[in-house]
Amino acid sequence: DEIYTGKTVRAQPTAQALAQTIRAFDLPRPWLDTLIDAFAVEQDDVPFQTWAELVDHGDQTYGNFNRLALLIAGAPAISAPLDQVARHAGILWRLCDLMAQWPRWTHRRQLWLPVEAQAGLDREATFAGKTSRELAIGLQQAHDHIVAARKRANQACAEAAFGLAFPAVAYAALGFPYAKAYRSLRDPFRQVASLSLLERQLRLVWAVARQRL
Repeated sequence: DEIYTGKTVRAQPTAQALAQTIRAFDLPRPWLDTLIDAFAVEQDDVPFQTWAELVDHGDQTYGNFNRLALLIAGAPAISAPLDQVARHAGILWRLCDLMAQWPRWTHRRQLWLPVEAQAGLDREATFAGKTSRELAIGLQQAHDHIVAARKRANQACAEAAFGLAFPAVAYAALGFPYAKAYRSLRDPFRQVASLSLLERQLRLVWAVARQRL
C-alpha cells in the first residue's frame, strides 16, 4: 500500500528497491498483488481440486511474474500475444517448479496434485515416500500439461513482438528439459532432476536466438 498510495516507504532495503522498480517501470498493482497472494495457497492442505485450478495458479504466479518482467525488460505494453506467452510460460515453469519441490511438499504432508488426479492414490503411503502406479499416472498428467503449455507458449511467441524483451521469459525454456529429466527419475522422493551448466547455458542462448521456449 505504501508504494502505490504515495505514502513514505519504510526504510527497509527490499521495500525501497521494490518501490523504485515499480515507479521506474510503472508496474501494474493487480499483477503484483495477485502474484503475492497466489503463493499463499501453499499453506492449504488441499490446494487444488482440478487441473484447471492448478493451471490458473501457474498463470497467477509465474504468469504475472512474466508480465512484470517483460515490462521491465523493455516491452512497451503487454499485447495479447505477449500476455499469452507470459501465461503459458508461467504455467510451464510453475508445474516444473512444483515437480522439483515434490519431496518438500510430501514431507509437509501436502500434495499439490489436484484432487481429480488423486483417484486411487494412497496418501499415507505417498507421504511415507512410496511410489505407486497411481502416483506415476498423476505425475504423467502434470508432464502432459507442461508439454501443452510449452506448445501454446511457442505458438504465442510466433505472433508476439518482443523487441529486446524476450530474455525476460527465456528461463522458461529450461522447463521442458527439466520435466523430461524429472520424468526419468525412478524415485521422485529421493532423486533430483538436473541439467549440466553447459546444457542450461546452451539452451538459454538457443531460446533467445530463436525467441522460442
